[in-house]
This record gives sequence, structure tokens and C-alpha cells, in this order.
Amino acid sequence: NGFAAMATAAMKLFIDQGYGHLVGISSIGALRGNRDSPAYNASKAFVSNYLEGLRVKAVRSGLPIYITDILPGFVDTAMAQGPGLFWVAMPEKAAAQILVAIDKKKRRAYITRRWRLIAWLMQVMPDFLYERI
Repeated sequence: NGFAAMATAAMKLFIDQGYGHLVGISSIGALRGNRDSPAYNASKAFVSNYLEGLRVKAVRSGLPIYITDILPGFVDTAMAQGPGLFWVAMPEKAAAQILVAIDKKKRRAYITRRWRLIAWLMQVMPDFLYERI
């Protein structure tokens, strides 16, 4: 509930001051459950869904309040280690793309951009296929 509390407080501040930009970091893992780390994926799905709810609230307020959901794939950090990883981004490249997404006030940004393809595939893939990969 730490994320929700902070995001809610930020949203209240933005509404009170009449503008703002909230950026949350979720993950490509927010899109589907995963057998290796279901709690991680669920927590990232919460972040993405919470941000989407705040985005709807911001739009309906009519105020210039922007909500950006950053969904990184694998970034070369201590967390992203092990076999089977692909498209691992250097932190500098990921950071540069995040800054561009923020500057452009994107609603959702896949980091690195090529993860958009994986995101699309994950969303359209039938369960019977997803459960076998």
C-alpha cells in the first residue's frame, strides 16, 4: 500500500495546485501472470491498474494532470540476472527512453521500445499457448 498511498497523495497535490505529472514504474510483467514470479507480476499489475485509474480521474478533472506508466523489460541490474533473459537493456539506454516518455507525457511507455511487440503478443496470446511457454 506504499505505492497507492504515495500516488494518491501526489494526485491530491496535483488537483489542489491544478497541474502535475505522476510517473510510475511498473513492468512488462504487469501484463500477464508468470509461473516464476507471480507475486512480482501481480504487484506490477496493481501499479499499472492504479495508474490507469488515476489517469481516468485526471482526464475527468479537466486539469492538465498527466500520468505515465513506465513498463520496462529486462534492464541490466542486479535483479535481471540468470538464464533465459533477452533484450536486456543498458541502464543508460533505459533511462534515456524513460526521460523521453516523460517529456512527451506518454500514457504508457515500454522500455526499451521493442518490448511493445512482446506486450502486444502477451495480450493477444490465447491462454492455452501462454501456459505452455
